[in-house]
Amino acid sequence: MRKELFTYIVFFILIPFFVEASHSRVPKSATDAITSSVQAEITIRKNNNLYCYDGDTCYVTIDGQDTKIRLLELDTPEISKPKCEQELEWGIRARDYVNNLIQNAQTIEFKTDYEFDYFGRTLSYLIVDGEDVSALLVQNNLGVVWYKGIETDWCS
Repeated sequence: MRKELFTYIVFFILIPFFVEASHSRVPKSATDAITSSVQAEITIRKNNNLYCYDGDTCYVTIDGQDTKIRLLELDTPEISKPKCEQELEWGIRARDYVNNLIQNAQTIEFKTDYEFDYFGRTLSYLIVDGEDVSALLVQNNLGVVWYKGIETDWCS
């Protein structure tokens, strides 16, 4: 009985694990990893007449469920709990910039591997008319590249 159980474990549990592991590969780039993931239907939506709450959080519907995305590689000033008036003003500028891009867009795409941040938002790149919105915000001094553990001081 033990021998049959051992044989079952090796052939039906461990062997597929090793076969799958031997066929896995390390993505060549972040884009490679994202484009090889499972697909879902994602559409941008409005909430309170806005597509994006602030510069790095937008409203979407994923497979019929209303939720939010958090733009990858980006940090923008806070609107909900700003530390100073300047942060609030800059946050509104970033928000308005993104909403304007979306409002006037010919094409909108999302690139994501469907991971979530601490607040349950889906982490995603937002591509508007072929341009990465995170990069556009950084290029226009409306945000900075986000690095884990580094908090931007928008008030100094």
